[in-house]
Amino acid sequence: MHQGLSESIPSWSHNAEACPLDHARIRRRVEQRGGRRPGGATRTDATRIALHNQIWLSKKAHGFHLDLSAGVVRSAVLDSGRSLWGTHAEIGVGIGGWATLFAGGDFLDRDARVMLGMRAHGIGAGPLIALALAGMAIGGAL
Repeated sequence: MHQGLSESIPSWSHNAEACPLDHARIRRRVEQRGGRRPGGATRTDATRIALHNQIWLSKKAHGFHLDLSAGVVRSAVLDSGRSLWGTHAEIGVGIGGWATLFAGGDFLDRDARVMLGMRAHGIGAGPLIALALAGMAIGGAL
């Protein structure tokens, strides 16, 4: 890759379960259930479709690059029971095709979400996924 060269590709992602930070609402649910905690977080599944642009900062084959994404998101907004359309933006820093650390946001009607994450090549991500699953199994989440 050459310095300053950019490449645009379409991308999509999907996530499930987001825990809202509305402590008063959670407290009301606990009181309604006789002191028992709610069974889980409010589901706010989100599907994103974005144009993903990589700007290469180095001439090396596995050099640094910036990732910029802009697109749309469709998701339920907390307890609305309806799916709404909103906007999605993301910025990341990566090394070749191996890994990218990113920060992104979804902006919907009366709801904004911030996410931090990592995208990785399968060879690099395999051990991280195994560690996460092992931690979940040890902690009783599986």
